[in-house]
Amino acid sequence: MTEASPKDKTGVSNRLGWLLAALAATALAVTNVKTLHESWCQNVGIFCALPVVSAPMEASSGGTAGPYSKDAKCRESNVPLCVRPTTSRRKLDVGSGKFVATSTVGRYDNGLPLNDPAIATWPSDASPQVGWYPKSDSASEICVQVFTRTGACEVLVSIKGRLEATEHIDP
Repeated sequence: MTEASPKDKTGVSNRLGWLLAALAATALAVTNVKTLHESWCQNVGIFCALPVVSAPMEASSGGTAGPYSKDAKCRESNVPLCVRPTTSRRKLDVGSGKFVATSTVGRYDNGLPLNDPAIATWPSDASPQVGWYPKSDSASEICVQVFTRTGACEVLVSIKGRLEATEHIDP
């Protein structure tokens, strides 16, 4: 049995040290990828999808004992909600718009388009009372229509939320 010389032990220690240093550098680089990407997108922006968010909105219908025909609270509410590019150098990503509801009271429709066959059954007891549907979708403007409606004036239905989309720098 031969015993390793002190020189061999030092070589293994050096290799192990370099291996650990390389592993630590790789871990640091992987950790910083997200930070580098965020910095790139905020300062340069090319090849990045940047968020665009509308102001929060809310709408309601019902919640009063008055007769439907005389009380404005009982009528259907339709609120257009739009986002546009944040600067003239940016374009919206077509198809990226989505209403994000933070609160709903009533049967909710999460974005059925107006030509959806399910809408043909309205009005019925299963009809949505609150929700949204797409209105326009282009690189210069994305709009949705947010609605509330109730057939029972004493029943309050409501929705709160905002429109979210993404944009990119137009090269």
